[in-house]
Amino acid sequence: MPAGPLSGGGASYRMPLGTRQTFVPGSLSAAPPGLTLVYDDTTDPANPAIVLTFPDGYTTGAGDDVFTITFSTTVDDEPANSRTAGDIVQSGTLSFQDSTDTPRT
Repeated sequence: MPAGPLSGGGASYRMPLGTRQTFVPGSLSAAPPGLTLVYDDTTDPANPAIVLTFPDGYTTGAGDDVFTITFSTTVDDEPANSRTAGDIVQSGTLSFQDSTDTPRT
């Protein structure tokens, strides 16, 4: 996340898990501490996600901040998960407002 204060609240990072894997309860952690990290399978049950939420008024340090999210999933035993099915790729979206209240992703 770029240096500087966030405004408007609601800054979050959302990473959908996809349909070929199952989240392992109790495996979720984040660094640095003090951020809210949850497995969300209720907002959109068909697309569960890992969600990291930053507190209102969060300000990054003098340089860019780095966040680490750790979790485990089980690759489902289904025909779509064959050796030739391709990779299961994880990616997410960071959404926030910068110090001028401009939405960023």
